[in-house]
Amino acid sequence: IGIRELGALTMWVRSVVGRHFNVSFVANLPAPCIDMHGNMRLPVPNSNMSISDAIKLRGWCIHETSHPMYQPAGFDILRNNPMKEDSPLGFIFNMLMDVHCETMRYLDWPGDGKALSEYGAVLGHELTPKIAKSVKTADDAYLKTLALLYACITAESKWNVGMAISFADLFAHIVPKDMVTLGDEVLHKFKLTERLVDNPQDETSQSIFDLAKEIYAFLYDKDPEDEIGKGKSKGEGKDEKDGKKGKEKG
Repeated sequence: IGIRELGALTMWVRSVVGRHFNVSFVANLPAPCIDMHGNMRLPVPNSNMSISDAIKLRGWCIHETSHPMYQPAGFDILRNNPMKEDSPLGFIFNMLMDVHCETMRYLDWPGDGKALSEYGAVLGHELTPKIAKSVKTADDAYLKTLALLYACITAESKWNVGMAISFADLFAHIVPKDMVTLGDEVLHKFKLTERLVDNPQDETSQSIFDLAKEIYAFLYDKDPEDEIGKGKSKGEGKDEKDGKKGKEKG
């Protein structure tokens, strides 16, 4: 990637993201992040950036701008329902919000959906070896997060072909078959494909959180309310699509 292309990418990032956040580029930043004050930090584009890096950067920007566009009350939900950093309920909510915002972005802007599919392809190839390694020592709780991941990827697979293909080997050969079956059950039982689109903007975040609680109760056979109020506010958000929680939203 040449200097001109990187310059164009930076201008594009500012023009798209700047409408929603105060953008800054930070050297050696492994992933983007957003805080509750509207500050967004992104990795610095540079001449050493690969095609995959550029695809990820573009995908991150489209993804992150989609949250405030389609889930304006998302931070409020997280502030009002503080959970532990490793809360399964928090992971479920984050994943559902990701599917919703990306799918709505695709429906409104098919070209952005194509870019997100390319981003999904890169992300899947990067995360599959890491997840495969962790499966070897995983407990039941972690494996159920993979079932949810399978359900979410499948829910957007009709348009996010890149992500579906890049994770295909993981679910075909590495994740236990019963977890894939469980993921299919979640997908159909809770009608994820239908319930993660077409919600009124002012109700979307709450309806998705309610859905997350339903799925949590099903997967873990526990009261989701017991997960709430145990941690600091997660209003700062999450890291990438691997479900890891953080002090900032990424």
